[in-house]
Amino acid sequence: MTPTNQKAAAQRIGGLMTDRQKIRKEIILLARQEPELALDRVNNLLIEFPNEVWTWSLRSDVYHTSGDLENAMLDIDQAIGIRFDEPSTHSTKARYCIQKSDFEGAIFSLSNAIEIGEKLRFFYFDSWCRFNRAFCYCKIGDFGAAEEDLRAVDDDMQTWIDRLRSKAELLEACRDRRLD
Repeated sequence: MTPTNQKAAAQRIGGLMTDRQKIRKEIILLARQEPELALDRVNNLLIEFPNEVWTWSLRSDVYHTSGDLENAMLDIDQAIGIRFDEPSTHSTKARYCIQKSDFEGAIFSLSNAIEIGEKLRFFYFDSWCRFNRAFCYCKIGDFGAAEEDLRAVDDDMQTWIDRLRSKAELLEACRDRRLD
């Protein structure tokens, strides 16, 4: 679709700007306050861009923001089906799997994101994915694999998973052979 057509499509869905990042931000902010309206806007985007990863990923985020994890998962799977070699969709799916306590599913998705990132020489998600995968390995009791992933992340790494977690905490869990 040409930029002119994208602008026209954006105007038809309520005057949203054509820049995808701005559209995404606007709709996610809207989803926090008016989830039905946000869903309506993203559904209109899907009519215009039915074969685009970003629209399915955006609707997945809207569902997630409004607490509908099942539909969020279905839409992120749709995005992955459109373009498998996009690491961000796999990391998003892993985040959803973690929320569902599906740690094996999360490990699978994180492994895909890491592998795709390595093939594309796109390492933006690498540390985050390895850190989260180490957490998942701890949750299933594979502390050796967790330690291996943790060797690849910075010592001061910390991120929100089920709560704020640090590399030091996960390494301690590996030593203790349990994660609280």
